[in-house]
Amino acid sequence: PIKVSMAPIYKYFIPTGLLLGSFLALTNMDVVLVRHFHPEKAGIYSVAQMAGLIIFFLPGTIAMVIFPKVAAARARQADSLSLLKESLVLVAGFCLLGVLAFGIFPADLLHIITGKTNPLSIELVPWFTLAMSFHALTMLVLFYHLASHNTRIVLPMVLLAAAEAVTISLYHPTLISILFILLFYS
Repeated sequence: PIKVSMAPIYKYFIPTGLLLGSFLALTNMDVVLVRHFHPEKAGIYSVAQMAGLIIFFLPGTIAMVIFPKVAAARARQADSLSLLKESLVLVAGFCLLGVLAFGIFPADLLHIITGKTNPLSIELVPWFTLAMSFHALTMLVLFYHLASHNTRIVLPMVLLAAAEAVTISLYHPTLISILFILLFYS
């Protein structure tokens, strides 16, 4: 029987799990904390968040495509920074279009997506799309580093997620203030 060492798998899995878990917390904890601190307005916040998530997930496919290409470049010991730069420009372009569309037509687009046009949700939509645009760019950079086996970014991401949770927990008077905290940490 051939023995396979699991150490390399754990060496990659644990930092990857911490990194992706922290990023998931960074992008979603605001909704959980809004439900805790402003339960009567959580639906309004969640409706606005859907617009931001569209901006976040659409260019996310580029991150999935870049991962194997960067990993292959790393295996060949080739430079992959140009892949990251091109992908960042492409994602930024998609995000800019989305931010502009939701900034100019927030009520119309929100009505198409959800069937609802609460004035407070409409006010939050442009800020959500901007915050999620930065998160989309961050996701691309994270996947680039994961494909490059660079785990130095794990601790800063864990600390960033914890700082966002603490900040929202300490300062949450309005939905827009929570959203500005999300925007700041994005």
